[in-house]
Amino acid sequence: MRPLLWPALLAAEEAHRTDPVGYTYALVSQDLPESLTLWHDGTDVYTSVANTGLPSRPTPTGTYFVYRRFPSTTMAGSNPNGSYYVDHGVRWVNYFDGGVAIHGFVRASYGFPQSLGCVELPVAHAAVAWKWIHYGTVVTVLPGPHPTPAT
Repeated sequence: MRPLLWPALLAAEEAHRTDPVGYTYALVSQDLPESLTLWHDGTDVYTSVANTGLPSRPTPTGTYFVYRRFPSTTMAGSNPNGSYYVDHGVRWVNYFDGGVAIHGFVRASYGFPQSLGCVELPVAHAAVAWKWIHYGTVVTVLPGPHPTPAT
């Protein structure tokens, strides 16, 4: 599906068939401190501190599209040690790659890898991001800096 999307978007733009609501683009930076920046119709509208995945459960890098959204849902899966988790009431969830989503999550701090692959935001920030993110929003996750090898 992705190979057909860009030509369709470019053809729609050329024909002046645009979304009356506008377009939002989300950029996730894994440079420390990690962040999410949202643009709407080319204007930077919101930036939040974020958490991405642990080295053992990294957030996939690349460009994706939001395909499923929930104001609140249950998220479940496995931890790196093999145990399972079930988190009820996860707020402001925007899935963009399989089970990977931008969502709110309560943590003591933010800005560094600590999720199980998702992009976590403070819950209040996720509520603001929810208003800008819609089905089809383009999400790009950039890789973080590569560690310098020890000499």
